[in-house]
Amino acid sequence: MTTVRDTGPTPARVARARAAHEEHLERVRGLAARTVAGHSMDAQDCQHLLAMLGLDVREADAAVASGRD
Repeated sequence: MTTVRDTGPTPARVARARAAHEEHLERVRGLAARTVAGHSMDAQDCQHLLAMLGLDVREADAAVASGRD
């Protein structure tokens, strides 16, 4: 019986992994931005906190628009 061995990462597998990773990061950033927005005292506080974390208010908006919790 012949077995097929995994020969390591192929360009297609690497591309899929990168795409999945980027999708995950987008989701996490959106949730983080939404959490910050929910705990901010006002818009200026929110913008300041998001900037400190390297996040953007658009990421919170995207999380809300897509219905992610």
